[in-house]
Amino acid sequence: MTPPIWALSLSYVLHLLTTVVWVGSLVAMQVLLMPFFSRLLDRQARFFSALLLQQRLEAPLWFSVLVLVATGLLQMSAHPSYQGFLAINSLWSWAILLKHLLIGVMVVLFAYQSWVVLPPVRRHMYQTGIALKALRNPASPMPHAALPEAWFSQVTRWQRLMRVHAFLGALVLLMTAIARAAS
Repeated sequence: MTPPIWALSLSYVLHLLTTVVWVGSLVAMQVLLMPFFSRLLDRQARFFSALLLQQRLEAPLWFSVLVLVATGLLQMSAHPSYQGFLAINSLWSWAILLKHLLIGVMVVLFAYQSWVVLPPVRRHMYQTGIALKALRNPASPMPHAALPEAWFSQVTRWQRLMRVHAFLGALVLLMTAIARAAS
């Protein structure tokens, strides 16, 4: 059964908007913000600034994931090339399958980042009051004694995750383009 045209049109609009929010924020972090933070002299200030931005982006990113899943499933079911769950018999179905697998990996990595990597970092940051100092003056030097060196391994892990997210986001867009061209 094909959904009404208004529902499918609304689905396309929401899908595109949330794709822009999700992938756009990942690209913006990599292309615009990470180089800016790299120029700051103090690595703690750089990390705190990026971490505070990441924290503000989490809610819109999770909302985007939910909207993308809902609208994507509606669009896929209405597509003429869709022949059923795991019916993989064309370039379009392979591209859609790979796209969904990549999105699944991105969601798992984002959950790991949001719920495992960053909470202890944020907890320590706020307990020591360093976040307040970083908010007042991001360019001011932070007290290095306040954070153990092991804490900085979280910085590296978080940065790697952000790079992987941006790369996977680009692959999702590539799979979308292949599916579009194949249909």
